[in-house]
Amino acid sequence: MDVEASGAAGQGAWPGRLLGYVLALAATGLAVLATGALEPLIGPRFAVFFVAVMLAAWRGGLGPGLLATLLSVAAFDYFFLPPVGVLNLEDPTDLVLLAVYGGAATLISFLSGRAVAEARRARVAAEEASRAREQLQAILDGVADGIIALDPAERLVFANEAAARAPGFPSAAALLGASREEVLGRFEIMDAAGQPLPPERLPSRRALRGEPDPVEVVRFRVRATGEERWAQVSARPLRDSAGRVRLAIAIFVDISERMRAEAALRDANDTLRAIIEASPLAIMALDPEGRVRLWNPAAQRILGWAADEVLGRPLPAIPDDRQEEFRANLRRTMEEGTIVGMETRRQRKDGELIEVALWAAPLRDAEGRPIGVLSLVADIGERKREERAQRLLAAAGEALAASLDIDAMLERLVRLLVSSLADYCLLYLLDEQGALVAGPAAHRHPEREALLRRAAPLYRPDPANPASIVAQVLATGRSVLVPEVPPDTLAQLVADPALRREFSALEPRSCIVVPLVARGSVLGALALVASDTARRFDERDLALAEELARRAALALDNARLHHRVLASEAEARALYRAALAIGAEPDLSARLERVLEAALELTGGRHAVIGLVNQAAGAVEYVAARGEPIYTVGMRQPLGTGLVGQVIAEGRPLRVPDLLAEPRAYDVALVRQAGVCGWLGVPLADSAGVLGVLAVLSQERSAFGEEDERRLLSLAALAGAAIREARLREQALEAVRARDDFLTSVSHDLRNPLASIKAHADLLHRRATRSSVPEAQAMAPSLAQISARVSRMAAQLQQLLDLARLEIGQPLDLQRELTDLAALARRVVEEALQTAGRHAVRVEAAGPLVGNWDPARLERVLTNLLDNAIKYSPAGGEVVVSVESEGSGPEAWAVLRVRDRGIGIPADDLPRVFERFHRGANVAGRIPGTGLGLAGAKQIVEQHGGSIAVESQEGQGTTVTVRLPLGVATGASPGRPEPQGPRHG
Repeated sequence: MDVEASGAAGQGAWPGRLLGYVLALAATGLAVLATGALEPLIGPRFAVFFVAVMLAAWRGGLGPGLLATLLSVAAFDYFFLPPVGVLNLEDPTDLVLLAVYGGAATLISFLSGRAVAEARRARVAAEEASRAREQLQAILDGVADGIIALDPAERLVFANEAAARAPGFPSAAALLGASREEVLGRFEIMDAAGQPLPPERLPSRRALRGEPDPVEVVRFRVRATGEERWAQVSARPLRDSAGRVRLAIAIFVDISERMRAEAALRDANDTLRAIIEASPLAIMALDPEGRVRLWNPAAQRILGWAADEVLGRPLPAIPDDRQEEFRANLRRTMEEGTIVGMETRRQRKDGELIEVALWAAPLRDAEGRPIGVLSLVADIGERKREERAQRLLAAAGEALAASLDIDAMLERLVRLLVSSLADYCLLYLLDEQGALVAGPAAHRHPEREALLRRAAPLYRPDPANPASIVAQVLATGRSVLVPEVPPDTLAQLVADPALRREFSALEPRSCIVVPLVARGSVLGALALVASDTARRFDERDLALAEELARRAALALDNARLHHRVLASEAEARALYRAALAIGAEPDLSARLERVLEAALELTGGRHAVIGLVNQAAGAVEYVAARGEPIYTVGMRQPLGTGLVGQVIAEGRPLRVPDLLAEPRAYDVALVRQAGVCGWLGVPLADSAGVLGVLAVLSQERSAFGEEDERRLLSLAALAGAAIREARLREQALEAVRARDDFLTSVSHDLRNPLASIKAHADLLHRRATRSSVPEAQAMAPSLAQISARVSRMAAQLQQLLDLARLEIGQPLDLQRELTDLAALARRVVEEALQTAGRHAVRVEAAGPLVGNWDPARLERVLTNLLDNAIKYSPAGGEVVVSVESEGSGPEAWAVLRVRDRGIGIPADDLPRVFERFHRGANVAGRIPGTGLGLAGAKQIVEQHGGSIAVESQEGQGTTVTVRLPLGVATGASPGRPEPQGPRHG
């Protein structure tokens, strides 16, 4: 009992135990007081002391209870048993009474102490249990997996924080406070495959039914967000002592990331499988010994073997000569890494060798050890073929563009073709007249080329033979492909057995014949022949050959056009030189000599002659000849005789290949003596008819062709115009001479009357101005006008004579003298003011400006310019005449300007203002004029060595600028260059 009491007491702290003993003392004291107070009523009793013992033992345990028992026995004996106030233990009755009380109180203390100890131990245990529960809760709340506990009624009795977060509850307490329907309503529960999961299959329910450790992968879809998560749910039943299930503990392990990773892996595997199945590249996996572990459909398509034919077996697509390379590549890939784009050969199931590119990478296990090779193979045969074709086309383009020499160009082409496409090649051309011409031929083996050239006539197209492929291509312009030439073709071409044996090396096995077509015309044909037993042409070779032929035809056509252009340029230059030479000769005989020189240059003839029709003599008179003296100048041939007569009669060219065999020749003996054969004659004609014949001769037969005929016709047209122009020139010179005679006569006849009229008008004008008679004074202005008009008429007569002289190439006879240009301008302006009406005319000059000029003609120039300015200016308009100098020394110039603000000259008319009789579009037919003023002024100024220019803008006026040299000169020549220096128009 002491041990238990002490043990129980030991459970508390020392202050608590001390308080129990104090309580025992206090309780005993209170019991003494209470008993003393109740003694008169009940007598001395132990009842109250029992209460004190019980209270001390209950609150303090066994020790305080025993203390209260001892104290209460002593107190009862001392205070309530007689003799009171003395401890008397001698009375047996009192001793029994005290012993009974003491035993009862001790028993009460013992029982109360034990109860207190048990209560304390229970409390401590409860506290420890509470602390353990809190620690477990903290631990479970820290676990990432959800943990719940269900009772047999499927009520949720425990949940950690992870279990609360899954359905979206803020805490485990909130989850525990929610109803089962509320919790389950937040989820759509499915199995791993996504099918609805029956509640009976939930591991927690299965555990409640007693199933040991059920496990299920459950898929949750949150209804509010649509988010899906996976959990592996495991459960375990907890049983009581009777073996009944009192709880089911369920653990939710979130495997969403793992499931997503597995799904992604499955998707990746499916995608990889689809890529492998759909890949255009052959994909195969090989083990270290080269056995096939993977074989996709493209591998079967490219190499021919099905998967069940190769899986588990050594790769069968390696040619014998590539076995060592294959094994080396396996080792290299597994030891060193990848192979990228290596080009090699593989063998198909049917035995065909194909060109491939391969990529390889090592396959490794989880520890990174190589366990095989993954290889990708691409069929690059078509690409390589296309690359070779492109290289061939590029090389062909270079060969065709390297030169415009047709023979060299085509020779390079056939050499290129036999080095890359055919065993031998033959080329046939049609010339510009459509005749067949043998082109170059070449053989792959140089030692057989001479044999090919000997045999080339055997392959020459025969239009009469329907079996002639080349003739068929030339006729239709369409290509022909013969993949397999019949074996007896050479026998059909060569009847002689000895020759057949000699030409057996040229036996064709396959051939292509393509036309050379440019601008819709067939220029020839290209034959490509394969004699190698392994080589066969197909449609792709045909397409390549057609492209080559197209480029060759274009180059050939361009070369021919270039030669034609060169010939045309040479012809044009010759005709141009002839035209210049002919035009430079004023004499007809000299012009004909130039024509003959050009005829020999254009045709390459040895002899040339011109015969003109002499109607009066009824003959063709030979007026010019070059080369051997066959026809002599002055010789005549009756009209209508010989080849010349036929050309004149028919008015068209005539070509004769051989004069000696020509019955129409006029003098065969002369022809034989000269030794000439070829003859070409063309008519010389103009709009009036045939004037004669231009003929060229050669000592060669058939020396002249269509081109020579065309060139000679061009020259004949030029010669006919030259002859007619020369004749017209002679007629024009006669007319000019007659006109000049007439003008001289008229000028002479009119000059004296005009001088007389001017003298009388001047005399009457002086008298009128001096007269005091009003009527006479009124006549003075009219007399002045008469005098001015007469002077103008005289100047116009002189201008006509000057123009006539200049027209026939005679310079003006300038009467030069020192002349003050400023004074001349003032005098002309004063005379103009007498007839200028309301126009304001003024002179701007700083002082005298003297030069060596013809004053009369300069006066005519200024008068013409001033008349134009006044005539084309509105009434009241201002006209300014300015005189100034520019430069110094030999480069000094006098500058005379006439400016008006009149109607101006249209821009389109400015380039022609100095042409005789030309007038502006805005004045022609509206304002009278001759169009001779500026033309005459220009001739006079240039005869002085000066220049004249016009600046004008329609509606704003015109400025005419005349520049005259100030240096004293003794003469000047027409067309003197304009001075260098400031220009103003």
